[in-house]
Amino acid sequence: MTLIVNCIGLGHWGPNLVRALNSLPDCRLGVVCDVSPSRLELAERQNLFSAVEFTTDALHAATDARADAVFVATPAATHFELAKSALWAGKHVFVEKPLCLNSAAANQLVELATTRVKQLAVGHVFLFNSAVRAIKQLIESGRLGPIQYLSATRANHGPRRPDVNVLWDLSSHDLSMFQYWLGADPQEVTACGSNCYAPELADVVTACFGYADGVKAHVHANWASPHKTREIVVAGSALTAVWSDTAGMPPLRVYESRSRCDATPSAPVPLTELGLVEQKFSEPLVAECQHFLDAVQGRVTLLNDGDSASRIVAALEAADLSLQRQSTLIKIDNINLAHRSTTSDVTCHESGRRAA
Repeated sequence: MTLIVNCIGLGHWGPNLVRALNSLPDCRLGVVCDVSPSRLELAERQNLFSAVEFTTDALHAATDARADAVFVATPAATHFELAKSALWAGKHVFVEKPLCLNSAAANQLVELATTRVKQLAVGHVFLFNSAVRAIKQLIESGRLGPIQYLSATRANHGPRRPDVNVLWDLSSHDLSMFQYWLGADPQEVTACGSNCYAPELADVVTACFGYADGVKAHVHANWASPHKTREIVVAGSALTAVWSDTAGMPPLRVYESRSRCDATPSAPVPLTELGLVEQKFSEPLVAECQHFLDAVQGRVTLLNDGDSASRIVAALEAADLSLQRQSTLIKIDNINLAHRSTTSDVTCHESGRRAA
């Protein structure tokens, strides 16, 4: 079955998303939308995408009667209204991260998707990365031992977002991977940050998320660094896995864990000794898009569904509150409980704009 999909947004990430969709055999692009006529003209002139129609009318693209599904790759502040319109129009919806800017809005979309019996997916693309999945295998096999801590660093000189701070932009990826690996959500958080280049948006943030079993997950998100770093350390009692998405670095290294700080660092353990074989998988973004299309056709259960994404929104919202309150410890469940009962129409407030 060939699905008709519309895509809204040709900004930073949208062209990658449309390119991935255009490569899949079981979907066809219907409407491609962007508010910028120049972006649309460029796409048409260069014949980048084989879309049926190009438009600046986002509501038309979201509710187009011909479409089976709608992909939303617009600024985060617009996600709620566009996704809600598409769901009300009976479309399956894929929204780039973060799902929304607050839990009340995210929960309303989840409830609406359930009521309309439609798939709601969120673009947590690293869940489809082969090294990330290999770490999941190591955790489930018990080879790492009980998890001691996780530490994530995402730094680069921008690009800055106009509507969310650095934690919402970058660390939403890390929280999705933590959720996938641990099978759990954080219960509390403390966060501190700096505003180096903009008075309203924190562009350097360090946060510590606490889990029920005592595991701490530390994240550092930075738009002000001259060096690009994308790395996560997953430390178990027996082995420590290091995931990297930085050019020139192996995507996965595994070391023997050390109990003493003065112990000599070990050499990486060969992956073949751990039952892992380095393989070339399809591009994560292409795999993510195919996964969504498979879910729409009832072949798989969504890994990156709206409910799991709404819990990530709650964690980010709590981190914002800690930033606002000078690193006060915030219980994430309090935010979840406060918003879970919200079923009336909501307007996305600017949670992600919290400064330090």
